[in-house]
Amino acid sequence: MHNWLTMLASALGLLLLGWLGAPLRAEAQHRALDSLKTLVRTAPADTTRAQAAYALVPRYVTSDTVQAWSYARQGLALAHRSGDKATVAAAHLVLGNLYDYAGRHALARRHFHQARAIYQQLYRTTRSGRALKSLAATYVNLSNICSRENDYQQATGFLLRAARYLVQAGDSDLLVTTYHNLAGQFFELNQMDKALRYATFSARIAAARPDLEARFSSYLATASILLQLRHYPETRQYLEQARVLLPQMATSSYLYSYYQNTADYHLAQHNYPAAATNLRQAIALVQQRNELSALADLYLSLGTVRLATRRYDEAERLFRQSAAIFERLQAPASRARALEQLAQTEERRGHPAQALAYYKQYQQLSHSVAEEETQRQINVLENQYRTQQKEQQIVSLRRQRQFQAAELSRKNLLLLACSGLLLAVLVAGVLGYLNLRNRQLLARQAQLLQERQLLDLRNEYRLSVANAVLQGQEEERRRLARDLHDGLGGMLSTIKLYLLSVQTDAGLSARNNGLFATALDHLDSSVTELRRVAHNLMPEVLLQFGLAVALQEFCNRVHQARQLQVRCQLLGLEKPLPQPVELAVYRIVQELVNNVIKHARATEVLVQFIRQDDQANLVVEDDGQGLPRAACPEGAGLKGIRARVEYLNGGCEIQAVPGQGTSVFITFPIDATG
Repeated sequence: MHNWLTMLASALGLLLLGWLGAPLRAEAQHRALDSLKTLVRTAPADTTRAQAAYALVPRYVTSDTVQAWSYARQGLALAHRSGDKATVAAAHLVLGNLYDYAGRHALARRHFHQARAIYQQLYRTTRSGRALKSLAATYVNLSNICSRENDYQQATGFLLRAARYLVQAGDSDLLVTTYHNLAGQFFELNQMDKALRYATFSARIAAARPDLEARFSSYLATASILLQLRHYPETRQYLEQARVLLPQMATSSYLYSYYQNTADYHLAQHNYPAAATNLRQAIALVQQRNELSALADLYLSLGTVRLATRRYDEAERLFRQSAAIFERLQAPASRARALEQLAQTEERRGHPAQALAYYKQYQQLSHSVAEEETQRQINVLENQYRTQQKEQQIVSLRRQRQFQAAELSRKNLLLLACSGLLLAVLVAGVLGYLNLRNRQLLARQAQLLQERQLLDLRNEYRLSVANAVLQGQEEERRRLARDLHDGLGGMLSTIKLYLLSVQTDAGLSARNNGLFATALDHLDSSVTELRRVAHNLMPEVLLQFGLAVALQEFCNRVHQARQLQVRCQLLGLEKPLPQPVELAVYRIVQELVNNVIKHARATEVLVQFIRQDDQANLVVEDDGQGLPRAACPEGAGLKGIRARVEYLNGGCEIQAVPGQGTSVFITFPIDATG
């Protein structure tokens, strides 16, 4: 039913391979295969030779894998020799795709991470859109690996990063595909609302692009999710938009998906004749392409239609055909669905014995599938454990190599000392020199060790003092907020009641009555301001409902005050953080947003908090004038922020571009602070 997900992944892989060959596309577009080989052998620049080598990889990947591997490795070696970082990163991407194609995901992941590190460095130094797009491509490749390993959570995280970079780069074409993939990931995670959101984003962007096939596939993806959510009127609208594009989609690989989705819609509406017509059209297309898996799915759907209309013989034939294909494709979970439908067919025909036999086969196969899924999950965990073990072994081997090098150096030194015994005078001088040098080295090492220990003690003391100061500040704020709200607030409310009583009983003149009303208005404003100050000192919503609600409420208050447009994105806060950590994060966001309001002259600010496993990332970005001198690191506000980040055992990076805004990136570990 959801073939658009797998078709999307393969289409994206082809797109990335074509993109990697872009540096040579203009020159090599009209050259034959031999011309590329000649470039690899004779081009004067190593960069050109490397690009020609990895441009040959996709030409051999399906026909001659030995040649493909040879050119990929040759391209990486030439790229390193050229010293061009972009070429080295592209070569790592090609090798990563090749390892991914071969099913060697650990090695593919390693090459993708190497490419990611290089592209991040290139973007930090050049700020080029090409480096940003390439960085997004590495995250999409990493997401594809996680998807194939059914790690949809991490795959989603990688795609969110890729989408953020593509938005910055302004690449709408790749953004359509990335949003499309995000919809698929959230679909697999059964988070249908988010899946629908990103599918809608994809369709909206694709509608403004000239790529009709991307628009067609986005409409179908959105319709499929809406159908799962049973939003039938909206499903029909997107299917109708896709139908308008049918004349241009005669050769599209998504054409049969249109008929299948339309059939699913009619089936949900119990319009069985229309569903059968669409399914027959889809079957005809799939049979031409010999796509057995899709054909088996369509047989299963058409059999369901025949079963609903009591055409049992035809339903049985279709279910049998579907089960046979799934058995041939070694797809036990799908075959189990076909067996279940056969059992229902026999039960409705009044054949309990045959129905029972099919149900038994269905149950046995379902148990087998469940066991295989459990074993697969165990294998994934085992592979992760083995990967960690291999990384530890690599570190251990490096340390052993360093130790062996040190041991060899020591042996050489001893050999030199023994040889020096032949010259008595030289021996005394050499030994004395070596002894003195070793003593100086040991003394220097001891001094460095003492200095390092002293520095560690100072850091620990500074952290403990900062912790105590922060806790004291928060306790004092809590006390002040309580005193203001309960003490002074109550007194002001009582004064208002007395004044209202005086106004009623005193019989004031019209002029004095107006002055009295003005005084009451000022008193109301004072009470409101008092409550706002008390809330800022210690927000009760943070203590009662947690960080997510508190941050959202704070952003809404700033937005409602029309001080600036605030977008708040929170991921991973389903599980609460320790209260001191939540309070520190809230204070950091509060201070940063207040700095934006006071100094940045911004119209929009983004507050983004993402928690992934034991790591938390906080980003506050504005579109103002850049970080002004009034908010520089010497100011009290940023000093308080850095103190809280240090308390969280995290790191803080501030990037400001004059006229383009300021970005603050804060990262801290959860376990270390919890």
